[in-house]
Amino acid sequence: MMERHAHLQFEKLGLLDPKRESRAAEAFYRPSEKVLHRNRRILERLRHDGFRLGVVSNFYGNIPTLCEEAGLKAVLSVVLDSALVGLKKPDPEIFQMALDQLKMSGDQVAFVGDSFTRDIVPAKAMGMTTIFMANELNLAPADPSKIDRTIFSLEDLPKALQALRTNTPV
Repeated sequence: MMERHAHLQFEKLGLLDPKRESRAAEAFYRPSEKVLHRNRRILERLRHDGFRLGVVSNFYGNIPTLCEEAGLKAVLSVVLDSALVGLKKPDPEIFQMALDQLKMSGDQVAFVGDSFTRDIVPAKAMGMTTIFMANELNLAPADPSKIDRTIFSLEDLPKALQALRTNTPV
């Protein structure tokens, strides 16, 4: 897909240079693939450690396909795409749907999200433990009392979950 996108961009600019097109596409997807492989290993390890994992996303109808193509299908117990289920976060019904599919209650689940209003607030309202995925543009949410843990990368998640299990500070 990135090769096609790069080709269209080069074409639009009137540039005819297949080697540079290819390098431009690779400059995007190679680092992305590296992070994807790292994150898949993290999720596989969490699944192996007994965690049941899922995805609840406001997306376009292709999250199940993307998860399968990324090799994540085997580690995910739930995959909910707003376009497919007809509900969008922060609607509590999409969170309840995930809980129902997991056969768990909110107090048994930790929800990781990068949107304070669409992820953290509704998950906390459902009784879930909340883990906020912060970034340099999204550090200080309106009400930090709704956040149980903050991480900056999926690499931080195993340590945060262990701290929650043992009730120790990170």
